[in-house]
Amino acid sequence: MKPRAGSTSEGIALSKLFGISISAVIAIFAFVYWLNTPVPSKYQESIYDDVIGESFPNFVDEVEARNLYGKMFDAFPLSSTLSFSVEFSPILNDKGILKGVTYANVGSYRIWMKKPMQFRWEAVDRKGNVQTVFISNGDSIYVYWPQGRGRMPVDQNNEIYKSTRHNVFFKENFSMSKLQMWLGTLSSDHIRPILFPPVHFNGLRNPMQYAKAIRIVGEEKMNGELCDVIEVSFLFGQRSHLLWLSKIDHLPRRIKQVSRVCEYLTTYETWHDVHQNEDIPDRMFEWNPPADWTEIHIPSPSLPPLLQSGEDAPDSSLMYTNGELIRLKS
Repeated sequence: MKPRAGSTSEGIALSKLFGISISAVIAIFAFVYWLNTPVPSKYQESIYDDVIGESFPNFVDEVEARNLYGKMFDAFPLSSTLSFSVEFSPILNDKGILKGVTYANVGSYRIWMKKPMQFRWEAVDRKGNVQTVFISNGDSIYVYWPQGRGRMPVDQNNEIYKSTRHNVFFKENFSMSKLQMWLGTLSSDHIRPILFPPVHFNGLRNPMQYAKAIRIVGEEKMNGELCDVIEVSFLFGQRSHLLWLSKIDHLPRRIKQVSRVCEYLTTYETWHDVHQNEDIPDRMFEWNPPADWTEIHIPSPSLPPLLQSGEDAPDSSLMYTNGELIRLKS
């Protein structure tokens, strides 16, 4: 039987359409696979990952465990120089990634520190792009964004934000308190450390006093290094840290943080390429803004006047940790 007129061209067209459809499906699956596949890393799961969970911990403080925790905070300021890289996860709940946090936030940071008060802190996204840079030369702190800065809580005006997103920087006289404020305000989702290395490195704060109870969990190799594993409980169990501390330098190689608030929240850090007391040239802590860049400033927050006794409070709202909006009314 002879083919119907035009059937050959129709068959070719259908074949092309079928081929395009298959290609589109493959592309979609490839994109989804890429989106959900972590960057190749030195992350290593642990046999102790389930030691801390949703239930509040109930254990007594151990002297030997507290000594190990103290050795970690001693190791920071006893170093003349210290550098390492940290891979971190977004905040996870029992359903996966916390609402409002995208997978693109998964990344790492690199930090170099040198006494006195010098450091360079680079936040890197999952594609390997440097997003945020903090630099201190001991006198001044600079913050800049090679790829453009993200939106901050103070960015209420969209036009102003757009006009100050690229080729801008912050500069401030050195202050650890200001640096900590900037870390929360400026870094957006690129740096959210469990520990705060520049503070501990310069011996400015020791959280030992805030630890309610510390216990030894065991020993385990993390990326080839034998570590002491300890659990630290804060705020009567509202927050817990599981730390893998190297037996050689007593610094972390992995940290798991659990927060027990309205839901069970977990985040991880994996430390690697830890180098202690090695030469770091001063040029690592120097930066001169390009001529066409603009210095910008954080506006002071406008606070409402204090309420008088017996006065009704205004309606307000806030975002809870699970992403839900909570409204408060008089």
